[in-house]
Amino acid sequence: MGGMDPRTANRLLLLATAVLFSTGGAAIKAASFTGWQVASFRSAIAAMALVALLPAARKAWSWRIVLVGCAYAAGVILFVLSTKLTTAANAIFLQSAAPLYVLLLSPRLLHEPIRRRDLGFALAVASGLALFFAGRETAVATAPDPLHGNLLAALSGVAWALTLMGLRWLGKGDGSAAVATVVAGNAIAALAALPLALPVASVEWKSLAVLLYLGLVQIGLAYFCLTRAIPHVPAFEASALLLLEPALNPVWTWLVHGERPSAWALSGGALILGATLFHTWRLSRAAPERPAPEVAPTVDLALYAGKWYEIARLPNRFQQRCDGAATATYTLRPDGRITVVNECRMRDGRLAKVAGTARLAARGGPNSKLKVSFFRPFWGDYWILDLDPGYGWALVGEPRRKYLWILSRTPRMDEALARDILARARDRGYDLANLLWTGRERS
Repeated sequence: MGGMDPRTANRLLLLATAVLFSTGGAAIKAASFTGWQVASFRSAIAAMALVALLPAARKAWSWRIVLVGCAYAAGVILFVLSTKLTTAANAIFLQSAAPLYVLLLSPRLLHEPIRRRDLGFALAVASGLALFFAGRETAVATAPDPLHGNLLAALSGVAWALTLMGLRWLGKGDGSAAVATVVAGNAIAALAALPLALPVASVEWKSLAVLLYLGLVQIGLAYFCLTRAIPHVPAFEASALLLLEPALNPVWTWLVHGERPSAWALSGGALILGATLFHTWRLSRAAPERPAPEVAPTVDLALYAGKWYEIARLPNRFQQRCDGAATATYTLRPDGRITVVNECRMRDGRLAKVAGTARLAARGGPNSKLKVSFFRPFWGDYWILDLDPGYGWALVGEPRRKYLWILSRTPRMDEALARDILARARDRGYDLANLLWTGRERS
């Protein structure tokens, strides 16, 4: 862009990306082809355009890229079909609820827990989704079957969520995997929709021009701009600029086709987009995290199983009613998971007991990093930071350094050993000013 400042140029490229993406609804409705025909032919043109425009798209593919491409293809097809049946606003707003599905599916597919700060966002997006189905929409020429179109649009949001999680699964890398996934997804969509796209009864030059625009410009050129700009713009700013797409999509459809979304749809869309923008801003304001503490290189979970006594801990909300120390009993199961039973004596003298399940945090990762759940689908980190070679004591924490426990096979611990374990915790960045020595005194 000539002598333009690179920062400004990259932001303009992102704005161009959002504007180009946003024209999809109006263009899809302008083509006289069926939804299956638009989905197939548009994706075929886009795949060829992306291969020509983006060298990264021509790099070697893998079965993982093809698998994630299938999720992308499902999202593309469902979005086109929904846009043909319901209003463009409904189609794009319902697809924009994908972050909610990412939040709900991540504990199972990515082993990433739902955080407390995510719950308000999830409730807001779910409320926005409900508004689309609250009122009865009247069928019009550009939206002949709103109910079924809305259902397909919601499913396209699920498919897009699977695509986003798949891209995370592929890894960040240099971005070539994401580009290859988009190409693979469009190629798969073209082939998957083709049987239902044929035969083509007639071809209008206007509709053919719209198809070429959708494939070459609305997808091809848009992704070209996106890949050029996205590495150079902060994540929150990029997310905010790209939210222009769902905001503009109904505007173009109204200008071109006179299509007016219902008040329920506009309210739901505003709630979804507003919640997404606020949640993204909130995450961007969070303090950058320190490197995670070092963990024990390997743990024999069979030897780790059994009963442990709590010697000390950092204060936490879920043990605040315990009067003194607690015990934890771990039992290794045939399926590789661990049954967890925690017990402590309450202030009123009652014995409180809670049972849960622990598993490896990530397949192929160190078995000193576990996840534990006492209430599904919520999982918390359980990291074995350090461990006695004879499995006589353990230092347990988690990556944020908010929680810490010193555990022992016996109710009492030698003073010198306790000081040594504290030094190991400090070396891992823990602030021990509020450490509680819980009930069973050191010997």
